[in-house]
Amino acid sequence: MIKRKGKFLTFCFSMIPGAGHMYLGFMKMGISLITMLCGTLFFAAILRMEPILFLLPILWFYSFFDTINKNSMKNEDFYQIEDHYLFNINFSELTLLLQGKFRKVIAITFILIGASLLFSNFTEILRTIIGWDAYYQISSYFDAIPQLILAFFIIYAGIRLIQGKKFELYNHETTLETNTITKENKDQTFSEDITISSEEIIVEDTKEETE
Repeated sequence: MIKRKGKFLTFCFSMIPGAGHMYLGFMKMGISLITMLCGTLFFAAILRMEPILFLLPILWFYSFFDTINKNSMKNEDFYQIEDHYLFNINFSELTLLLQGKFRKVIAITFILIGASLLFSNFTEILRTIIGWDAYYQISSYFDAIPQLILAFFIIYAGIRLIQGKKFELYNHETTLETNTITKENKDQTFSEDITISSEEIIVEDTKEETE
């Protein structure tokens, strides 16, 4: 049952992602947050996907402040909140997202996660083959490989951003030049039309005087 609770106990339960929401009666929200927490720890520990651990502080801060903010609402606003799962999946929207402008970002993220898994498992296999002593001597080189890859990726992204900015400036300058030329052509055409019209008027006046 959704119900406002005391601030102290709400604060204590909000320290655990999902527990604060469940304490206030938002069971679906709480289950969603706890599932995301356990899923992140599972993938990081069991499948050795350590890079996704960056999600933990984001998840914690969201859960903590969302619980505090909900409990601080006015009664009429608080009891109007609907309890729902946070990971409702709309496959049509997911398909559009994969086909939209975020497709490259999602693809790069998958590639980096897959490369991290391959590298982690490769080092584990290599350590069992060559032994601890030999692996310890070359481990510093292996530790530097992810940082080097990240450094090259950041440099490449920066170069692409610079090139994109130059391309935008070039397009802007080209558009301005095209608009200027078009305007000059229109002005010239307009002037020629006025000249022709003036000549026609003069010719007509001459004819009338002759008659």
